[in-house]
This record gives sequence, structure tokens and C-alpha cells, in this order.
Amino acid sequence: MTTTLIPTIGRLGPTEVGPYVLVCAALVLLAAPSARAQNTLSDRIDRFVNEEMQRQHVPGVAVAVIQHGQVLKAQGYGVSNLEHHVAVTPETLFQSGSLGKQFTPPR
Repeated sequence: MTTTLIPTIGRLGPTEVGPYVLVCAALVLLAAPSARAQNTLSDRIDRFVNEEMQRQHVPGVAVAVIQHGQVLKAQGYGVSNLEHHVAVTPETLFQSGSLGKQFTPPR
């Protein structure tokens, strides 16, 4: 598996970097040997995401881990709305802000 760093990450604001880092870190966890048990990988992802959410003060994030087209884990963590305490689910939609610019080619 090849990992490519996006050189324009320095342009992201503080609220955009946290979710980006969480998603990238979750992808790195996929590099773990496939011989490990599914629940062990799931526990590692849960621990990592919860620790990073606390460290970076991220209120909520949805994570999907997909390998060879198979969903290994899809889970929401935290809340998507601080005022109403709405829990994040795997189906929660987030506004990406300017993050999409890094994946959209110029015209």
C-alpha cells in the first residue's frame, strides 16, 4: 500500500486539519498485518480515534475502514451537533469546507 502526502495541507485551517489527520491515521491502521483478529483492529481503531478526538478537540467524526472493497469497520464517534448533542453515525454527513479542493483538479 502506497501512502501519498498531500503537499497543500499547510493551507488547511485548524478545524479542517483534525478530521483530515483522523482519516489518514485510520488508513495507516490498515497497514497492520491482516492476520490480526478483526476485533483487535476494531479495538485499536476505537482507542486511536478516541485519543485523537480528545487531543485535537474534535467533537465528532465518522470513520470507515475498507479493504479490498469490504467494509471492515464503519462507526461514528462523538457528536455532530454540539447544541443538540446529536450522535455521529456512519451515515452522518459533514461539510468538508475547502478540503475538497485538494482532490479536485483545476479547470
